[in-house]
Amino acid sequence: RALLAKQLDAPEALKQRLVQRLDDDIFEEQPGDRDYRHCVRAVASNFRRNTMLAAGFSCGRVPPQWIVLCDAEALAPRLQQLHRRLLRKESLRDALQDDVTAECRRKAQEAARGTNLAPPPPDL
Repeated sequence: RALLAKQLDAPEALKQRLVQRLDDDIFEEQPGDRDYRHCVRAVASNFRRNTMLAAGFSCGRVPPQWIVLCDAEALAPRLQQLHRRLLRKESLRDALQDDVTAECRRKAQEAARGTNLAPPPPDL
């Protein structure tokens, strides 16, 4: 419980109640000692990395059941979520292109990067 409480920014009485509820929900979902400890450490590290998640939990916007049941991607910081979304979108776009369009796009990217350019003219 101290591991979770250290990551929350709230008055002491509220912090104890929040940690107690989160602890109870984790124990309901992960009754085994090893699984319980793993889940508590994961939630604590997600609170440390994602301060908006910790603040949302402290003010009541994020219920403890959601924190326990959601996947790791939903608990990730916003920048990491946006990066993953961008990679998925690019991969989908690449998968849906035909060969001619993909070759044209590859050539445009090479030209934009300045690769395979002609050598500079010799000095006179």
